[in-house]
Amino acid sequence: MPCISNTTAVQTKPRTGASLAGWRILFVCPTTKKRRTIRTGKCAKKNAETDLNMIERLIEARQHGSPLNGQTVEWLKGIRAHSA
Repeated sequence: MPCISNTTAVQTKPRTGASLAGWRILFVCPTTKKRRTIRTGKCAKKNAETDLNMIERLIEARQHGSPLNGQTVEWLKGIRAHSA
């Protein structure tokens, strides 16, 4: 598992079937201090790493009380549009 920082990482999910292939993003929630997992589903590793970078930015903004940059805000809007 390549560790990107001390709080987040991206790794392959264990493969038990072709429909379960994909990536997991592991991170520690800054408010609850619990380890959390986000499953991206089947996508390219580059896309999973982009998601990882955006999640790292969210965590950093939360920890430092700083505003989100424009790129992160647009990424979040894309997630909302996709999930609606």
